[in-house]
Amino acid sequence: VYAWQLEALAFFDHVLHGTDNGYAAQPAVRYWVEGADAYAGAPDFPPPQAATRRLYLASGGADADIHHLRAQPGEGENRWAAVPLGLPILGGFDEVANQVLAFEFTADRPMTLAGPVSLNLSFSSNEIDSHLVARLSRIGPDGRSHLLSLGAMCPARRRRDAARDTACEIVHDTSVREPLVPGEPVDLA
Repeated sequence: VYAWQLEALAFFDHVLHGTDNGYAAQPAVRYWVEGADAYAGAPDFPPPQAATRRLYLASGGADADIHHLRAQPGEGENRWAAVPLGLPILGGFDEVANQVLAFEFTADRPMTLAGPVSLNLSFSSNEIDSHLVARLSRIGPDGRSHLLSLGAMCPARRRRDAARDTACEIVHDTSVREPLVPGEPVDLA
């Protein structure tokens, strides 16, 4: 039995059956701490003691190289030709970098990451539309990747709906289509 299953059982026992099992005395917000394999509690989320940490994308050189996340803004930009998955590679594209850019951050001290994750970047394309997927993962000591956050968007549907944004989520009005102008950067969140 997994810990989250026991937590769910305690919730249902308390709410549906009125069992006094200590569930009501728990903090208002409880969240799973990946890597520690335990729950943590707080009166709100993100936890009040959390500090915002801003990291900047920094080019590591060629597109296929590993890039870095830095505490200070970096220099450089990366460009690549994105070939849709499943499309045969045509002549002349043998030298094209993979359509994935990877950025890494090595923690210099133990840390707990909690709260919302957002990505802001300047994006341009020579087409009127594209798709982006951003994934944040933790690499464990065994080398295995553990997904922490995932987001996807269509840059042509980039308009934010600030009235619906929350502390933990950026909301886009996907009913509004604003095609990209080839070569003209737009800011994405």
